[in-house]
Amino acid sequence: MSVLRLDPVAADWDFPRSATGLQVLLRFAEDAGVTPQRALVGTGLRPADLLDPRGRGRGPGVGVRAAEVTAAQELRVVRTLHRLLGEVGAAVGERYEAATFGAFGYALLASRTVLDAMSFAVGFIDLSHAFALPTAEIADGQVVVRLSGAKLPADVRRFLVERDVVAVHRVLEGLVPGGVGAVLTYAEAGARLEFDADQL
Repeated sequence: MSVLRLDPVAADWDFPRSATGLQVLLRFAEDAGVTPQRALVGTGLRPADLLDPRGRGRGPGVGVRAAEVTAAQELRVVRTLHRLLGEVGAAVGERYEAATFGAFGYALLASRTVLDAMSFAVGFIDLSHAFALPTAEIADGQVVVRLSGAKLPADVRRFLVERDVVAVHRVLEGLVPGGVGAVLTYAEAGARLEFDADQL
């Protein structure tokens, strides 16, 4: 049995990330009645550091003045939203699309094949907003993408796994017309996506 495995280049989730991920969280918070000021408590950031100077920043990645934030700052916002809104990770994940990830996302969309896009994604995962880092395995005609929450803080593990796997699912389905037909399932402390390898 021939197996191809793709592992992320990052050893863990503690890498600087684009401020766009925080913009997504703040827009979700605002739509749920949580002000940006409240969502950013404890981060050392002000809403003005993240807002699009031309308006409300509705376009993904447009006009970001704070190019990067730390993983700890994003995690602080996640903890605040979790405390105020509960397990809304999957709903937040629905807000992500390839364009949300800026140049990283556009590189995925420009990839020649789904396999090229997946190889790029795990090779440059530190250009994303991920906390639950994906691995992919291709064997027996199936592709299985796993996101583990084992190394994530226990208090927000479910939130982060659900947010990240739903975001990966949305991006993956957006790579080709009609999507790849990935089936999403949750497991203890993680999640997986599975689809036919002929979609690669």
